[in-house]
Amino acid sequence: MNWEYIAGFFDGEGCFSVYYDKNKRVKYQVSISQTNEKILKDIQKYIGFGKVYNADHKGNKNWKSSWLVAYSLRISKRADILSFIDQIEDKIIVKKDEIKTKKKMLIELDLIKSKKWEKIRYNLKICKKMRDSKKSWKEIGETINKNAESARCFVKEHRNKIEHYDIFG
Repeated sequence: MNWEYIAGFFDGEGCFSVYYDKNKRVKYQVSISQTNEKILKDIQKYIGFGKVYNADHKGNKNWKSSWLVAYSLRISKRADILSFIDQIEDKIIVKKDEIKTKKKMLIELDLIKSKKWEKIRYNLKICKKMRDSKKSWKEIGETINKNAESARCFVKEHRNKIEHYDIFG
């Protein structure tokens, strides 16, 4: 077992998912699906994280009895996902662009969740409230200690990232 093999396996059978949980929080997961449970357990043992699940078809109305039982190695912890990406990103071929984009997104999500962003989010909420009240950019800028043009640019620059990750509002 080695990282080149795992990278190739992920390139063919892997998936990087971003989704919302039932509480509307952004979640991410790396998974590799396969009918051979042993190979997934071998990969899990080699990388030292993740969990192998039986991909149960019972709830799927399209399930056919002729289908083989499938298993999935899932990696859900942020640090483990980044470690996994760091190990495979220069070895994969098919999903190279996707994995670079997802890694960048994970890092941006960390930034957005950080203390640094608390003030930005707070100021964006003030800006939104003031714009909803038909206040001018000059008035908004004065409130957040910027000139009118800087206030407008501040909102334009940061609001797109905040809305993209669904944590503004």
